Amino acid sequence: MSDGSKHLSMPYYAGVARPLQLDPGYEDVHLSQIQSRKGSDSSFMALPSGQNVGSSGGSNFSLVSLHDQYSLKDDAGPRTHAYRTSDVSSISSSAIPQGIVPSSSASFRTPSVAGPPDPSDALMTPPSEKANGEREYLSTPEEIYYMQVFVEEVGIWMDSLDKDKHFSRVIPYEALKSPMLLHAFLACGVKHLTLINPDYSEDKALFYYDTATTQLLRNLRNPDRNTVECAATAVVLNVYEIMSEKPNKRMSHIAGARALIRECGWNAKSTGIGAACFWLNIGMELLSCLAFNWQTAWDPDQWGLNLDFLDNMAVDEGNGPVPDAGIGPEPTIGGGTEELWVHRIFYITAKLANFRANIPKFKEPSPHDEQLRRQARSTEWQRLKGLCDAWSNHCPRSMRPLGYVRESSRNSVFPNIW
Repeated sequence: MSDGSKHLSMPYYAGVARPLQLDPGYEDVHLSQIQSRKGSDSSFMALPSGQNVGSSGGSNFSLVSLHDQYSLKDDAGPRTHAYRTSDVSSISSSAIPQGIVPSSSASFRTPSVAGPPDPSDALMTPPSEKANGEREYLSTPEEIYYMQVFVEEVGIWMDSLDKDKHFSRVIPYEALKSPMLLHAFLACGVKHLTLINPDYSEDKALFYYDTATTQLLRNLRNPDRNTVECAATAVVLNVYEIMSEKPNKRMSHIAGARALIRECGWNAKSTGIGAACFWLNIGMELLSCLAFNWQTAWDPDQWGLNLDFLDNMAVDEGNGPVPDAGIGPEPTIGGGTEELWVHRIFYITAKLANFRANIPKFKEPSPHDEQLRRQARSTEWQRLKGLCDAWSNHCPRSMRPLGYVRESSRNSVFPNIW
């Protein structure tokens, strides 16, 4: 990158080079912030199993400045994301959230204050923790409540484009075996509460976020790390940052998540947890690119998506839907191909985001060259608009609105849809 931001060198992605090449100073800065908060707030909670939040072990790995072979070079046009150390969010002291009241029912929708243990509990439930540190189940009302909020309020959004609902139905059970993934889930659960209920303080969310980040950094120093757990954790922490209200808080994990996804070999052809993490991260990156007029760091042509549909959708354009090669006949109502068509519109939208981010800042010195450039961009614009129209014409009927209405009172060129 030409703006002087620090990035990892290529050996990280050239194969399976481990441990990672590190960005000097980032982790020291990030962990020193956590240490200072711990020293200034007597209510800061201890990590499970005696782990120390501030123990960096001399590592300098940076999720902010992860760099890989797909990033744009200096001569590749407008700058993409520049994840500088200054983008890391500063975090205030950690404390127990306010407003927690005892539950009036057996549900864990609200955590209750812990009382003396009930002797019958030992007879009713197995031990909550195994000898290797894995959790058999969550055992405190507070953790159960935060995880319940994550599954029912945050995970359902993360799974909105995943027919198998991995983040709300599958990965929470994997989190019982991974403390860093569990803390990332809890951070998102508390973060959601802070956005809908003023009685909840962000301090507890930041505690879980700090803990998950520190554990992730520690795992990334391990040559034998579980890369799938690391990638899933980074994706969830990226969700936490997307939920933050300030743009500069969205930067810490998006590049790291993308890098770990590539290390796992996940792309548009992946299935299972790999597909869930890949498409969720693509969606969040695309959201940021649209919001801040950035170019995507991962070129959509390199996602691994089967692009034959671009040619097939152009066939017989204007005469209604046509079959697509490789996916069978036009889907009927309730067909199961909606997910595939979402992936396709993600690709088209990413191309549109890149087109907009590449708007020239200056005119060409020669009027002739300027005219040629305008014509080229006009041609590309027409092509992209054709893709949007073709997608709308060929996607399953269940993905098109059931109703349109224009309201003269609304100051918008777009109609309301149902």
